[in-house]
Formats: sequence, C-alpha cells, structure tokens
Amino acid sequence: MTEVLHFVGFIKGVTYRTSLAENLKEIDLDFFDVNQVNTYGLIKSPLTEIAYSQWVSPKRTRSYPFARIYNA
Repeated sequence: MTEVLHFVGFIKGVTYRTSLAENLKEIDLDFFDVNQVNTYGLIKSPLTEIAYSQWVSPKRTRSYPFARIYNA
C-alpha cells in the first residue's frame, strides 16, 4: 500500500524582487494594434500598465507566450 505524507507549515521572511533581463518595449494604449506591435511588450495607459504576449506559433508546439515576457 502507498503511504501519503502531508506537510503543513509556514516559511517566514521570504521576500521577492522582480527583475527583467531587458526592458519591455512600451506602447501607448491609444496606439496599440495587436497586428502591428512586437510579439511581447508593455501597454501603458494613464491608470495602469499591462504586459502582453502573443502566440507566435500553433499551440500544439507548446511555445508558451509568458516565457517571452519573463525571460526577455
């Protein structure tokens, strides 16, 4: 019979620092056209920023779009 282990706990003092290898190309929301922009970037508006990434190949290839944002 297979034994199942359950771990319960809390790790204190974990901090995260976000960073990118290169800056994402920014485009204003008013001029954003998904067919004209790069395959990944940053959409800026007066209220917020939104990172975007497009599928550039058929989904069956498993080329995940977020990898381009996080590994850029």
